[in-house]
Amino acid sequence: MIFAVPSATGKDEWAFRWINTSKTFIERLLAFVCVEGIFFSGSFYTISWHKKRGLMLELT
Repeated sequence: MIFAVPSATGKDEWAFRWINTSKTFIERLLAFVCVEGIFFSGSFYTISWHKKRGLMLELT
């Protein structure tokens, strides 16, 4: 399913490029923070944006 959405595929490819055993622990940790902090919170921001405008009320 994730491979059907180009933006999700791009995020997935970025994460796997940085979260692998060839990278140092610090590099992997920073990549994990980016994935959790930026990508994940961005999804919730999108839901909040729709809620404020009265759109897609089923999501909130």
